[in-house]
Amino acid sequence: MSNKPCSSSSSFSSAPSAPSPATPQIDPIVLKCETFINEQLRNDLKIIHMRQENIHVQLNNFDDLKSFIIELQNTSFGPGKSIKTQIDVGHNFYMRCTIPCTQKITVFVGLGFYLEFTLEEALDFITKRSKFLNSCLEKLSDQAYKVKAHIKVILDTLSYLQGITDKDVNEEECCC
Repeated sequence: MSNKPCSSSSSFSSAPSAPSPATPQIDPIVLKCETFINEQLRNDLKIIHMRQENIHVQLNNFDDLKSFIIELQNTSFGPGKSIKTQIDVGHNFYMRCTIPCTQKITVFVGLGFYLEFTLEEALDFITKRSKFLNSCLEKLSDQAYKVKAHIKVILDTLSYLQGITDKDVNEEECCC
Protein backbone atom coordinates (compact mmCIF):
# COMPACT_ATOMS: atom_id res chain seq x y z
CA MET A 1 0.00 0.00 0.00
CA SER A 2 1.14 3.46 -0.66
CA ASN A 3 1.29 6.21 1.86
CA LYS A 4 0.03 8.81 -0.56
CA PRO A 5 -2.66 11.08 0.74
CA CYS A 6 -6.10 10.31 -0.53
CA SER A 7 -7.23 12.78 -3.08
CA SER A 8 -10.48 12.79 -4.80
CA SER A 9 -9.83 13.26 -8.46
CA SER A 10 -13.39 12.49 -9.38
CA SER A 11 -15.28 15.34 -10.98
CA PHE A 12 -18.65 13.92 -10.00
CA SER A 13 -20.06 15.14 -6.75
CA SER A 14 -22.95 13.64 -4.87
CA ALA A 15 -23.89 17.01 -3.33
CA PRO A 16 -26.55 18.93 -5.22
CA SER A 17 -25.41 22.07 -6.97
CA ALA A 18 -26.13 25.25 -5.05
CA PRO A 19 -28.56 27.65 -6.65
CA SER A 20 -27.30 31.00 -7.76
CA PRO A 21 -27.40 33.69 -5.04
CA ALA A 22 -30.04 35.75 -6.86
CA THR A 23 -32.58 32.92 -7.23
CA PRO A 24 -33.62 32.58 -3.55
CA GLN A 25 -34.19 36.33 -3.31
CA ILE A 26 -36.38 36.60 -6.41
CA ASP A 27 -39.10 34.21 -5.27
CA PRO A 28 -40.11 36.19 -2.13
CA ILE A 29 -39.96 39.43 -4.09
CA VAL A 30 -42.16 37.98 -6.84
CA LEU A 31 -44.62 36.68 -4.26
CA LYS A 32 -44.79 40.05 -2.49
CA CYS A 33 -45.29 41.91 -5.77
CA GLU A 34 -48.02 39.55 -6.97
CA THR A 35 -49.75 39.81 -3.60
CA PHE A 36 -49.53 43.61 -3.72
CA ILE A 37 -51.00 43.69 -7.22
CA ASN A 38 -53.83 41.27 -6.48
CA GLU A 39 -54.79 42.46 -3.01
CA GLN A 40 -54.06 46.18 -3.09
CA LEU A 41 -53.86 47.62 -6.60
CA ARG A 42 -56.67 45.60 -8.17
CA ASN A 43 -58.87 46.38 -5.14
CA ASP A 44 -58.08 50.09 -5.51
CA LEU A 45 -58.98 49.89 -9.19
CA LYS A 46 -62.28 48.18 -8.36
CA ILE A 47 -63.15 50.92 -5.84
CA ILE A 48 -62.32 53.64 -8.39
CA HIS A 49 -64.58 51.97 -10.98
CA MET A 50 -67.44 51.74 -8.45
CA ARG A 51 -67.07 55.46 -7.66
CA GLN A 52 -67.08 56.27 -11.37
CA GLU A 53 -70.25 54.23 -11.85
CA ASN A 54 -71.92 56.06 -8.96
CA ILE A 55 -71.03 59.43 -10.50
CA HIS A 56 -72.34 58.30 -13.91
CA VAL A 57 -75.67 57.39 -12.28
CA GLN A 58 -75.86 60.82 -10.63
CA LEU A 59 -75.07 62.56 -13.91
CA ASN A 60 -77.78 60.57 -15.70
CA ASN A 61 -80.30 61.50 -13.00
CA PHE A 62 -79.37 65.18 -13.31
CA ASP A 63 -79.68 64.98 -17.11
CA ASP A 64 -83.15 63.46 -16.77
CA LEU A 65 -84.14 66.15 -14.27
CA LYS A 66 -82.77 68.89 -16.52
CA SER A 67 -84.76 67.64 -19.52
CA PHE A 68 -87.88 67.42 -17.32
CA ILE A 69 -87.41 71.02 -16.12
CA ILE A 70 -86.88 72.24 -19.69
CA GLU A 71 -90.05 70.40 -20.71
CA LEU A 72 -91.92 72.11 -17.86
CA GLN A 73 -90.62 75.52 -18.92
CA ASN A 74 -91.54 74.96 -22.57
CA THR A 75 -95.11 73.95 -21.85
CA SER A 76 -97.35 76.82 -20.90
CA PHE A 77 -98.93 76.15 -17.56
CA GLY A 78 -100.49 78.95 -15.65
CA PRO A 79 -99.73 79.58 -12.01
CA GLY A 80 -101.49 77.14 -9.74
CA LYS A 81 -101.99 74.60 -12.52
CA SER A 82 -101.22 71.00 -11.78
CA ILE A 83 -100.03 68.29 -14.14
CA LYS A 84 -100.25 64.53 -14.08
CA THR A 85 -97.18 62.50 -14.94
CA GLN A 86 -95.37 59.24 -14.25
CA ILE A 87 -92.23 59.01 -12.14
CA ASP A 88 -89.64 56.25 -12.31
CA VAL A 89 -89.24 55.00 -8.72
CA GLY A 90 -86.47 52.57 -9.62
CA HIS A 91 -85.77 49.63 -11.90
CA ASN A 92 -88.07 51.11 -14.57
CA PHE A 93 -91.07 50.89 -12.25
CA TYR A 94 -93.30 53.92 -12.83
CA MET A 95 -95.96 55.44 -10.62
CA ARG A 96 -98.57 58.00 -11.54
CA CYS A 97 -98.36 61.26 -9.69
CA THR A 98 -99.79 64.74 -9.71
CA ILE A 99 -97.55 67.78 -9.49
CA PRO A 100 -99.66 70.45 -7.75
CA CYS A 101 -97.43 73.44 -8.57
CA THR A 102 -95.05 73.67 -11.51
CA GLN A 103 -93.31 76.86 -10.38
CA LYS A 104 -90.94 75.16 -7.91
CA ILE A 105 -89.19 71.82 -7.72
CA THR A 106 -87.57 69.89 -4.87
CA VAL A 107 -84.08 68.59 -5.66
CA PHE A 108 -81.91 66.13 -3.74
CA VAL A 109 -78.65 68.00 -3.03
CA GLY A 110 -76.83 65.24 -1.16
CA LEU A 111 -76.31 63.89 2.34
CA GLY A 112 -80.04 63.30 2.74
CA PHE A 113 -81.02 66.93 2.12
CA TYR A 114 -83.58 68.24 -0.35
CA LEU A 115 -83.99 71.89 -1.37
CA GLU A 116 -86.88 73.59 -3.04
CA PHE A 117 -85.79 75.59 -6.08
CA THR A 118 -87.49 77.63 -8.74
CA LEU A 119 -87.04 76.06 -12.16
CA GLU A 120 -84.26 78.51 -13.07
CA GLU A 121 -82.45 77.95 -9.77
CA ALA A 122 -82.72 74.21 -10.25
CA LEU A 123 -81.16 74.45 -13.72
CA ASP A 124 -78.30 76.53 -12.30
CA PHE A 125 -77.76 74.00 -9.52
CA ILE A 126 -77.82 71.10 -11.99
CA THR A 127 -75.29 72.83 -14.24
CA LYS A 128 -72.90 73.53 -11.36
CA ARG A 129 -73.31 70.07 -9.87
CA SER A 130 -72.75 68.42 -13.27
CA LYS A 131 -69.51 70.38 -13.74
CA PHE A 132 -68.36 69.29 -10.28
CA LEU A 133 -69.24 65.64 -10.95
CA ASN A 134 -67.43 65.75 -14.32
CA SER A 135 -64.30 67.12 -12.62
CA CYS A 136 -64.57 64.27 -10.08
CA LEU A 137 -64.79 61.81 -12.98
CA GLU A 138 -61.63 63.27 -14.51
CA LYS A 139 -59.77 62.92 -11.20
CA LEU A 140 -60.96 59.33 -10.81
CA SER A 141 -59.89 58.56 -14.38
CA ASP A 142 -56.42 59.93 -13.61
CA GLN A 143 -56.27 57.78 -10.48
CA ALA A 144 -57.33 54.72 -12.49
CA TYR A 145 -54.62 55.40 -15.09
CA LYS A 146 -52.01 55.72 -12.32
CA VAL A 147 -53.07 52.43 -10.71
CA LYS A 148 -53.02 50.69 -14.10
CA ALA A 149 -49.57 52.15 -14.75
CA HIS A 150 -48.33 50.85 -11.39
CA ILE A 151 -49.68 47.40 -12.22
CA LYS A 152 -47.98 47.49 -15.63
CA VAL A 153 -44.63 48.61 -14.18
CA ILE A 154 -44.68 45.91 -11.51
CA LEU A 155 -45.66 43.22 -14.02
CA ASP A 156 -42.88 44.34 -16.38
CA THR A 157 -40.40 44.28 -13.49
CA LEU A 158 -41.54 40.79 -12.52
CA SER A 159 -41.14 39.66 -16.12
CA TYR A 160 -37.62 41.05 -16.12
CA LEU A 161 -36.76 39.39 -12.81
CA GLN A 162 -38.08 36.04 -13.98
CA GLY A 163 -36.37 36.33 -17.37
CA ILE A 164 -39.61 36.35 -19.35
CA THR A 165 -39.41 38.34 -22.56
CA ASP A 166 -42.16 39.64 -24.79
CA LYS A 167 -41.21 36.92 -27.27
CA ASP A 168 -41.86 34.24 -24.62
CA VAL A 169 -45.24 35.76 -23.78
CA ASN A 170 -46.25 35.95 -27.45
CA GLU A 171 -45.25 32.31 -28.01
CA GLU A 172 -47.32 31.21 -25.00
CA GLU A 173 -50.35 33.13 -26.31
CA CYS A 174 -50.03 31.52 -29.73
CA CYS A 175 -49.78 28.01 -28.33
CA CYS A 176 -52.85 28.21 -26.13
